[in-house]
Amino acid sequence: IYLGEPVGLGTNVYNMNLFKPLKELPSDDDLLLIDIATDTGHQVSATTHGAFALTKKQNVILLDTYYYSPHKKAIKKAPSELSKEYFEWRKGIIEAYRKNIDVETIDSAEGALRNQVFNDYGIRLHPITKKKKVDMIDNVHDLLAQGRFFYLDTPNNKIFIEEHKKYQWKEETLNTDDPQVVKEDDHTCDMFQYYVNDNLRKLGLKF
Repeated sequence: IYLGEPVGLGTNVYNMNLFKPLKELPSDDDLLLIDIATDTGHQVSATTHGAFALTKKQNVILLDTYYYSPHKKAIKKAPSELSKEYFEWRKGIIEAYRKNIDVETIDSAEGALRNQVFNDYGIRLHPITKKKKVDMIDNVHDLLAQGRFFYLDTPNNKIFIEEHKKYQWKEETLNTDDPQVVKEDDHTCDMFQYYVNDNLRKLGLKF
C-alpha cells in the first residue's frame, strides 16, 4: 500500500489500475509543455523514448513511445541512425502537439547517443544520475497513487503498458535494504523512472 493505494500484487511493481487510458486528449485540460525521456541499449538491448505532457491540472499524459529492439537483428542500428530517428520522432511530437520540448532526459551512463544527438543537432540531452532502484520507483508510485498519470491508448504506447504489466521485483531481494527488479523487458519502465525523477519539482513531487 502506498498513499492508501495498492501498488503491487506479490512481486509486481505497479498496480496497473493506476495507468489510465485515454482515447484522445482531454478538451478541458490543456497541455502546458512536453518532456522526453530516453533509455538506450544499442547493440544488446532496446532503445526507447517517451514523450510526456504536463497539463494545466498537473496531470501527466504519455503521448507517444518510440521503441527499437536490436534483438535477433544481424545488422543493428548505429548511434548515427538512432540520433536521426530521435530527431525525426522529436520533430513529429512538436509538430503534432505544437509545444516545444522542455527537458530531455537520458541515463547518465549513456554517452554515445547523447554525444551523437549533440553533434548532429546541437540538442543537449540531460543526464540523470540513477539512485537506488526502490527510491526511483517510489517517486513513480507517488505520481500514480495521486491518480495523475494517463496514456494515449495508441499502438505506439502498447509496449509501454505491456512492459509495466510484466515489471517485477526479484523475490529474493524483497526483504533486503536494496530491492532489485527483474532486468528483462524493462526499458520503458526505466525510461518512465528517468522522466519522473528528473522532473520531481515540476511534477510537485519534491518541495
